Amino acid sequence: MLRLEWPAAADTSTLNVTTIETPGLGDRSYVADADGWAVAVDVQRDLDRIEDVLQRRGARLGAVLETHIHNDYLSGGWALARRYGARYVVPTYAPVSFRAESADPREPIDIGPLRLRPIPAPGHTDTHTAYSLHVEDRPADAAFTGGSLLLGGTGRTDLLGPERAEELAREQYWTVRRLARLLPGSARLLPTHGFGSFCMAGRAVEEGGETLADQLTVNPAYLLNEDAFVADLLRRSGPVPAYFAEMGERNLAGTVAADLGTPPRLTAAKVQQMAAAGCWVLDVRPRSDYAKAHLPGSVSIDARGPIATWAGWTVPLDEPVVLVAADEQQLAAAQRELSRIGVDHVAGAHVGPLRTAAATLTTEDFGGLAEALGAGRSVDVLDVRETSEWHTGHVRGARHVPAHELDDFTAVVTGSAEPSWLYCASGFRATVAGTLLSRQGIDVVVLDDDVALAAAVGVPWCAGQHCPADRCVHTQT
Repeated sequence: MLRLEWPAAADTSTLNVTTIETPGLGDRSYVADADGWAVAVDVQRDLDRIEDVLQRRGARLGAVLETHIHNDYLSGGWALARRYGARYVVPTYAPVSFRAESADPREPIDIGPLRLRPIPAPGHTDTHTAYSLHVEDRPADAAFTGGSLLLGGTGRTDLLGPERAEELAREQYWTVRRLARLLPGSARLLPTHGFGSFCMAGRAVEEGGETLADQLTVNPAYLLNEDAFVADLLRRSGPVPAYFAEMGERNLAGTVAADLGTPPRLTAAKVQQMAAAGCWVLDVRPRSDYAKAHLPGSVSIDARGPIATWAGWTVPLDEPVVLVAADEQQLAAAQRELSRIGVDHVAGAHVGPLRTAAATLTTEDFGGLAEALGAGRSVDVLDVRETSEWHTGHVRGARHVPAHELDDFTAVVTGSAEPSWLYCASGFRATVAGTLLSRQGIDVVVLDDDVALAAAVGVPWCAGQHCPADRCVHTQT
């Protein structure tokens, strides 16, 4: 067992855990340090966030750990470990194509006073590993649970293919019980996923406190029997973003750190030429600004929302993109977010107001839809939310095409003489979908409004229980 040397005059009671949040993907990375030594867990490609913590804490990086081979982002762990000469630990049996240590549950990982004990935790993936965190031989202060035991739920188990979803769900059920046996109730749970991540079954908001004892009283994984848990978990599994199909293989091959260099600046006229030639132009300004004026052929993905998820659902990862941003800060943030899923080829950017060849996007609120329906107009309404949202209720007479099923959109609306009115929960996804349709020459009206207000302003509403997944069976009258 390899043990790194650490400073002699140390107070081993001191432990600090820094959480590094990536809200756009619903993920968290962690740096734990004690007495000048640190470990990093589930690191993303923008390594400067980890380096800032190490510098602020005055800590030397001894190891980088992965709880699993990630499906929702490109890992920066291999690159970080090589940069600092640290140990790189991956789950046992993970078929990586580079040199790394396997997380052997029989061998604790000692970094100065920090001791991490690998705990096999299959379910979210088949080689998933959790790590209990100790200061020397004290009981575990915390546990890095990755995508296994989350706050208020567990990770989904269908990302390795639907044919393995039930098998892994049953593994998940027993994994959380193993963690409950091995960890003290006071241990703080430090999951990587949750917080809006597509890796969480149901993508529910975290619930209950952060300790194991808290979760024992609220988490369905502890409150349901095995069959009920499996049925509930499989029912909660929603759509899988398209780019997930590439993340696992790229992480197994080893990824480099993100290149966040400044892309070349382009005039609006040049961006328009590139869009006309087929280049993907992503406009990350607020969607209200996009609606007032944008370059024809560009796609709106408001940077205040999950830009990486929707870019990964929309743009082939290896194709060049051009970014349109309101200011330098917004551009840098968008570029960083996109790099986390491998959208690295930013061919250029336009920053600031548009002064040439601007188009507009027609937007309305639900009050406008109520007026159109009340006037007897033939209105084609498309609900672009997820299926689980559709079944909670929808506009009466609407058709359902989830925004992530973008390939179906053209067939759904082509040939209609009237524009299609699109809505989601808030307007974000409807704007993404609407701009993709506009890019294909299809006329749309985007409802940029809170769906919770629809019935209150007079939009006919269907409770949704008896409608099929693709169309409301009721008429609009």
